[in-house]
Amino acid sequence: VLAVTPSTNGSFLASPVDDVGRLAKGADGRWAFTGLAARLPASLKPLGYVWSIVEHDGDLFFTTNRQIVRLTGGDPAKIQTWPGSTAARLYRFHGQLYAFDAGAGLRRYANGDFLPFAVGPELRDEKLRVVFEAVDRGLWCVQTDGAVFRVGDDGRTTAWPHDAASVIGDAAVRAGAALPDGGIVLCTGSRGVVVIGGDGHVRYHLDESNGLESNVVGTALRDREGGVWVTHTAGTSRLDLDPRVTVFDRTTGFGRTTNLL
Repeated sequence: VLAVTPSTNGSFLASPVDDVGRLAKGADGRWAFTGLAARLPASLKPLGYVWSIVEHDGDLFFTTNRQIVRLTGGDPAKIQTWPGSTAARLYRFHGQLYAFDAGAGLRRYANGDFLPFAVGPELRDEKLRVVFEAVDRGLWCVQTDGAVFRVGDDGRTTAWPHDAASVIGDAAVRAGAALPDGGIVLCTGSRGVVVIGGDGHVRYHLDESNGLESNVVGTALRDREGGVWVTHTAGTSRLDLDPRVTVFDRTTGFGRTTNLL
């Protein structure tokens, strides 16, 4: 399963290889997956890898290795497609739907189409692979080498200087999450997690030496309490940043807590 997204009705959208569908709890209390692949037209098959799934205004959107697909009302018979690549991803930020593709910049969905939104040279750089929602209006965009940019609601791009370059080193940035104080969390492929304050200074560097279970970190998501969940090769950790880390994996069951510092 490459993508799992919570739906508004309490179910989850999920994408096992060659399928996309909904994971919902039945009357018996058991979770069951209902796929759409069998009902999709032959022109979309095989689906292959479905990298992202988003619901927007009652429609279902997802990305494959070849294209962006819209199912109007979630109906597999009502399809619209746009060209895409293996790097194409969909995001729903502040009630708006965005499509990002490496080398092509950001597009925003409006009036039934994905229209250019932010296409400056920074966003067309092939190193740009990480996009996440800002706490206020706008987006954060991060290149794999750690260069960070803010994109305003008007599509204007501004560089955001920070002093984390020496910590990130040659480790590729894979994901990020915004913090309420204006800072950000960056996840790397080999050096753990870097927490940068709103002033651009490194606040914490979390890795296997100080409580994080693995240095290979893939995703990040901020919860309603302000904590950040990160996934890594040893399981999942919640960063309280207050300053504690709770680790959940197959060994601990409910997790254990270790000090950051």
